[in-house]
Amino acid sequence: MVQNCLKAQQALLSNLWQLCSNHDILMSVGGLGSRVALDRQFDGRLKWRPIVLPDNYIKHASPKEQLALAGVTGHRIAAATSSLLGRTR
Repeated sequence: MVQNCLKAQQALLSNLWQLCSNHDILMSVGGLGSRVALDRQFDGRLKWRPIVLPDNYIKHASPKEQLALAGVTGHRIAAATSSLLGRTR
């Protein structure tokens, strides 16, 4: 089981590095961003923004409500992407 997880992780990271080499912008939502930061030093060409959950307790609610309380919303992701592109919303 652990070996399968490690193989899946390596495949995911391999695909991620391929995306990074072929694109100018990387938006990561969730814990993947910290993994990217630890594993890779970008050459300065890639613009990268992680959107992560805060490190504090979020009260019980629906997943949509919890993400809104954490500030992880479609509007926030769109605003961060727009800022990377040099656009205002």
